[in-house]
Amino acid sequence: MEELSRRIVVVLGYADAGPSAGPVNRRRARAAVAALRTGDLLICSGGAVVGARPEAEMLAECARGLGWRGTTWTDTVSRSTWENIGALGPLIEAEGGGGPIILVSDPLHAAKARLIAKRRFPSLARRLAPMPPRAVAVARPGPARTALAAADLALTAVLPAWAPRSATGTAGIRALAGAAAGQWRRRR
Repeated sequence: MEELSRRIVVVLGYADAGPSAGPVNRRRARAAVAALRTGDLLICSGGAVVGARPEAEMLAECARGLGWRGTTWTDTVSRSTWENIGALGPLIEAEGGGGPIILVSDPLHAAKARLIAKRRFPSLARRLAPMPPRAVAVARPGPARTALAAADLALTAVLPAWAPRSATGTAGIRALAGAAAGQWRRRR
């Protein structure tokens, strides 16, 4: 495989207390491994959001436990989808190849990440390829998480101020209230 056509598979982490990957991150790691082929680069993305250990480290460890032996890089700093996408630029530039980029996560979360990429980094977004069907099948969460992800994706689409501050729990509710108030004030 030519180096320029090497694919970059980016698995986005989920807030996980650790110390090892919980169910959501294990599902995402399985989906990433299902998407990977020999010669691909795996980037695991996610800092220590709710625990002491970065999500990226837990994802990388899980992928290795599932049999991935290829090149793996980690972004252990980003703490949100917004930051995950922001960290990709320097990592991909360091990689130097021009191959496609596959964002792996729950399908609706991956759609949110693609939307953020289109808004922030159009040149990076042009390289995005869809998740392979076998990875989508593995990554699909249950109905409750799907409903929450659909709401988050809708908010990201209609409230541009939501995406940089979106979070779960009380922080997410505060961010939503602030974003909605800001949108309302701008319309008046």
